[in-house]
Amino acid sequence: MNKIAAAAAAAAFALGIGFTSQSVEAMPNPIVEYQTYTDAANNAGFKPLVLPQISGWSCNYISVISGKVADLGFKSSYDNDAVLRVRTARADSPYGKDISGVYGVKWQNQVINGTTVSIASINGGAAGWVAHWQHGSYVFSAQAAGLNQQEFMQVLTYGLVDITAHYY
Repeated sequence: MNKIAAAAAAAAFALGIGFTSQSVEAMPNPIVEYQTYTDAANNAGFKPLVLPQISGWSCNYISVISGKVADLGFKSSYDNDAVLRVRTARADSPYGKDISGVYGVKWQNQVINGTTVSIASINGGAAGWVAHWQHGSYVFSAQAAGLNQQEFMQVLTYGLVDITAHYY
């Protein structure tokens, strides 16, 4: 063994890096994208919260995370900069009550149509708004960019939270 190979082996040993002749398998990606709402619903085992197109939002992204959290992306028909991400999971999933994936914000509770919703601004509202809530045996979250606080509250109040109160 030459000096370079010996030094590399010693460094690898010291760092706890082992050499193996077997290939290493990568961890599978927990996010699976779908082309249709029905395919995602079948994989998740429930019907994810969705905004109807008449609301002015059209779905442009559909995925399921680890087979447990449905994640739908929407774009506004009225404002090219406005986007919305909506997640749905069963309340007994291992992800708990907050499935937003947003951390380090100051949550404030507000009752909307009888449902307690935790709402926060992201970077003072400059980077968007986020909310999470539970209704029945499901938890939900919504994250928006390109909307001001009033617009986000309208989507929550007259759209998302209202739909969950009627269908979940």
